[in-house]
Amino acid sequence: MSESDAVRSQKPPVIAVIGAAGLCGRYMLEAALRTPFQVRAVVHGPAGRERVAALGVDDIVEADLERPDTVRRALKNADLVFMIPPAFHPEEDVLAITALEAAEHAGARRFVYLSVLHPHTPGLRHHLRKANAEAAVRTRR
Repeated sequence: MSESDAVRSQKPPVIAVIGAAGLCGRYMLEAALRTPFQVRAVVHGPAGRERVAALGVDDIVEADLERPDTVRRALKNADLVFMIPPAFHPEEDVLAITALEAAEHAGARRFVYLSVLHPHTPGLRHHLRKANAEAAVRTRR
């Protein structure tokens, strides 16, 4: 959905940012808050909630990426999902797939996964996990 479509619609689309309390997440929130979208910050806990509230985000939801039910609740009615995975997590690909499935369940029209350049670098295990997550995202419609 373009920004002009969002402005014309009755209700602004919801963009959910997973990993919103981290460095990249806060930059993403600052940018998203300048759009006509309703911004939802998905954070891991109370400290993250405080960080994003300080930016002016009103819609803040806590979720544990290792608990799919909490991710599904966090993404309820989300139109767009932007996922920033936890850095160097040993199961990043699994967490990304959990978030992708929750976004599909919510009926989100777009899922964006923040990755790295050249994820197919065998010497970097965390890059290979990103490659696995990217493959899952690409195979979904």
